[in-house]
Amino acid sequence: MVIDGIDGCASLPSPIHLLISSIFQSKAKGGVNMFFTSRRSIESDFQHRLAPLAGDAGAPPDVREMELTTEDTAGDLKAFVEYRVNQPSSPLAYKSQAQREEIIEAVRKRADGIFLYASLVLGELKGAKIASKRAIESTLKTLPEGIFRTYEQQLELVSEEKVWEVFWWIHAATRPLTWDEIKNGLAIADGAFNKDGIIDQPKDQFVQDTCGSLIELYGEGKAHLRFIHPTLRELLDQNGEAGNRLELHLAHPMIATKLLTLLDLPGIPEAPISEAGGELAETQGRCEIRS
Repeated sequence: MVIDGIDGCASLPSPIHLLISSIFQSKAKGGVNMFFTSRRSIESDFQHRLAPLAGDAGAPPDVREMELTTEDTAGDLKAFVEYRVNQPSSPLAYKSQAQREEIIEAVRKRADGIFLYASLVLGELKGAKIASKRAIESTLKTLPEGIFRTYEQQLELVSEEKVWEVFWWIHAATRPLTWDEIKNGLAIADGAFNKDGIIDQPKDQFVQDTCGSLIELYGEGKAHLRFIHPTLRELLDQNGEAGNRLELHLAHPMIATKLLTLLDLPGIPEAPISEAGGELAETQGRCEIRS
């Protein structure tokens, strides 16, 4: 069993810890092998949490940790950047071999082993930024330092309050929100739900055009929205320039007001918690906001 990004579990014991405990307590025939990935060390935490599962006679589960360094992933990162730059659909594909190699090397070095950094930066290398040899040289000299600065530069392009609100809903919710729930939330204004205000643009196009690469659609049918990575939430939670730019301090009052507006609307049926879909009632009955 492979579980990626276990450090994203904010609370302990998390559902993942409970799952692990259940698996080991079941004493499955033949044993269980589990592989976790994390940005921080989890060995001591797991040794502590799994030790009680051994019982009086048995031995605790064997937990071993392997650290992946920048050097370990250097080859894979270079191959990833080369593929992105050289693929026929890339705006960089028509550049000379020497220019492409220069771009590959600059992005690889600045990425410092972070694939997401390379992906976000390469997605921005287009148009005027690569229009000439001089433009490419200038762009490569000013590549952002680190993943947080990459986020900040992309957040600077988010200028419309309606787009800020998408970030507000995702940041404030205690569970992933669906596209339909986001649409319904955006359609509430001036104390009323405006059906004419519901976004009818395809969700993929709306997210790409307005939120760039910082928010992604995922899951079955790409029905849910989330930040591109937990580190974006960490940046926004720092209450620094990034959070101020999005005016996150306005998020909870605005969302609370909108939810109260929904509660006052007549004739909206209750939606079961387990029901899938995107009815207005879901936004009314299922939206949980962090205090």
